[in-house]
Amino acid sequence: MGYKKMSLDQALSLPDHGVTPAYVTELRKMGYPDMTLDKAQDLRDHGVSSKYLASLQSMGYKDISLDRAKELRDHGVSADFITRMHDMGYKLSLEKAQELKDHGVSPDFIKGIQSLGFKGLSLEKAQELRDHGVSLAYIQRVKGKNLPNVTTLDDYIKLRDTGF
Repeated sequence: MGYKKMSLDQALSLPDHGVTPAYVTELRKMGYPDMTLDKAQDLRDHGVSSKYLASLQSMGYKDISLDRAKELRDHGVSADFITRMHDMGYKLSLEKAQELKDHGVSPDFIKGIQSLGFKGLSLEKAQELRDHGVSLAYIQRVKGKNLPNVTTLDDYIKLRDTGF
């Protein structure tokens, strides 16, 4: 495969980390020809597979660097997450997908909020809710108290911020 200066330790270590000739070949075929063995091991250690890369590319995210793919995996961005968000009508950049994951916004969270009557929830508002600790359970608890002046998501955020 062209790797000439490999130490015995590295030759023994690579398979332990899941780096095989097939793995390196798959990545090369996907457009990453300058794969070092250290890079291949680092990617495998972070869960970046050719299947993961292919799933993102098939969704239209082309030209993803290997470092970017590793970062996305580290933040929990999966093709399933993006697909579910797309199916709900949200078109995401990879940056936005990572931001949402970092803030705990999931398709299930959005569906839960919408099921309480808050249709048309923007991603920004969903993220704001999570940032202020407003969960589905919190909204349900507050609704159970029949507070007359709490009707909007902003009301729930303000209430949560006061420690209620």
